[in-house]
Amino acid sequence: MNAADVAPEAQTRFPHELMYAAAQQYYMEDATQGDIAKRLGVSRATVSRLLTEARRQGIVEIKVHRPASMEDGPLAAEVARALDLERVFIVPKASGPALGPWLAPGVTRALAGVGLESGDVVLVSSGTTVYECAREGLGHYPGVTIAPAVGGQEEPQPWFQTNETTRILAERVGGVPAYL
Repeated sequence: MNAADVAPEAQTRFPHELMYAAAQQYYMEDATQGDIAKRLGVSRATVSRLLTEARRQGIVEIKVHRPASMEDGPLAAEVARALDLERVFIVPKASGPALGPWLAPGVTRALAGVGLESGDVVLVSSGTTVYECAREGLGHYPGVTIAPAVGGQEEPQPWFQTNETTRILAERVGGVPAYL
C-alpha cells in the first residue's frame, strides 16, 4: 500500500500532506520529533500522533528484515561440504567461560530441524559443553527419550556424569530420561 492507495475519504483528523511531511522528515531525514514539531508549528505529541496516523493510513510502511544467520551463510555450507555433513549450525564466538548460553540457540535450531516426535531418542555425552547446553532452554519435546551415549566417568564434577546430564536435559525439554 502506498499514499496513492489511500482513499481520499478515509477518516483521519490530519491532512495527508501534513502526515506525509512529518513522516518524510522523521523516517527519511532522521529529524527528531522535536525538530519536526518546530518546523510544522505543532507540539511533539502531535508529531507522534501524525506518525502513528501516517502508518495507520498506509502513508508509512515499515519493513523489518531478519539478517542472514551464520548457519545459512557460505561458511556453514563450506564446513558442511568439508566434513560431509547435511547441515552445520554455526553460532557467534563465545565471549565468556560458559559456552552453553552461546551454543543453545544453535542446538535449539538443530533439534527443531530434526522434527523430534514422541518415541524418538536423543543421546547425550559427557563434558562441560554438553552439560551447559542441557541446562539451557532447548525446546519442548514431550515423549522423546533422552539417554546417555556413554557411561559415567570416575570424576566428581556433574558434567562428567552422563546420567545427570540426561536428567537435566529430559527435565528441560519435557522428555523421558533413560539411565545407564
